[in-house]
This record gives sequence, C-alpha cells and structure tokens, in this order.
Amino acid sequence: VISGCGPAETAVFGAAHRGRPLHEDTLFRVESISKPVTAWGVARLVQAGALSFDAPVAGLLGSAAPPGLGPAGEALTLRHLLNHTSGLPIGDFTARFPPAGPVPPLAGTLEREVVPRGVPGARFSYSDTGYNLAELVIEQATGADFAAVMMREVLDPLGMRDAGFDWTEETGARIATGHDLAGRPVPPYVYPGRASGGLIASAGDIAAFARAELGCDD
Repeated sequence: VISGCGPAETAVFGAAHRGRPLHEDTLFRVESISKPVTAWGVARLVQAGALSFDAPVAGLLGSAAPPGLGPAGEALTLRHLLNHTSGLPIGDFTARFPPAGPVPPLAGTLEREVVPRGVPGARFSYSDTGYNLAELVIEQATGADFAAVMMREVLDPLGMRDAGFDWTEETGARIATGHDLAGRPVPPYVYPGRASGGLIASAGDIAAFARAELGCDD
C-alpha cells in the first residue's frame, strides 16, 4: 500500500500454493504491468543515446525486421509501440508454454503476428505485439538479452530485488499458483515475448516501481 510518497507498507494474505501461505517475497506473474517497466527501460536507453523514440523501427531493426512489417516500418516508431498507436494487432496472448521448454523464439512469433492493421499514430489499439516488437528493438540496439538489459536499466536501479524477466529454478520454487475462473490451478507458463507480459516480481517490487513512477525517490 502506498500513501503519497510515504513509506510503502506490505501485508500478505492467502495461500501461495496448496495451502502454503503467501510471504512478502512470494513471486507473481505481473502480466501487463510488464509494459510500463519495459517502457521505463526504453526511456533509459533513449536518455543514454542508444535509442530514439521517433526513429523508424525499420531502421532500428535493419535485417531483423519481421517481413510483414513492410512499408509501415518506415513510419512506425518506438513511441507508437509504447503508447499503443502502432496499428499492430494485439497478438496471441493465449500462446503459453511450459518454462522447461521448448519455447518458440520471439523472432518467429513476430513473423506471424507483425501484420499492420492500421496507420501508425492514427488511433489507440492495445497491442502486446507492439511491446514484443520493442523487445526485439532493444536487443538489436544493445546487443544484449532483453532480460539482462531490463535488470541493468530498471530492476537493479529501482531496488526491485526479486523481479526478473527470466524464469529460473528459484522462480518455480517461489511463485504463487494462479487459478482460472473455475478455480482450477493454472500450470506454470512463459510467453515467447517477455516485454508485454513476462515480468515476475514480488508485491514489494511492484511497490518500488510505483514509488519511482510517482517520483518518490527523486
């Protein structure tokens, strides 16, 4: 719970898995809260001069651009990807895979899903695909894995100690079990793209991010 810029207080209730109680360091899939974290990372890279909000995505990706992007890639920018005005479809958010793999590579997924449906900048249309394309841009610009870049640029500096975009053995031991609308446990899963919904974090990590977005730690 955050009150203005006062201290964050964390309280936990309920069960993490089969009666095991939640703890303050229990991990959760935070799904689309991943998007503002990704956007923060992009902003850091823009500040460092490694990226530009308004450079054409086609130029940023070069030969790595998905074939379906076509001429739209010359008008499409990171700004469009981040504010959901890219004209790209939402993507298949039901494409989930066991953490142990195999997981399809992001590039192959984007080849199928990057099919422009509108003019960049024309209107708002929520898009996981846009954020996952931004993930590819980040990797091309930095020459590093997306998860490592986010750790360096966002998670470590903001004190999000338990957060990460990669699934590890420790993740499996600490993550809470989700349930569907019928009350059935949802098996662990990962997505091919991480930028749109792949962040795993504790409640305290998300509180730290919220405080930073409010400017509480300036």
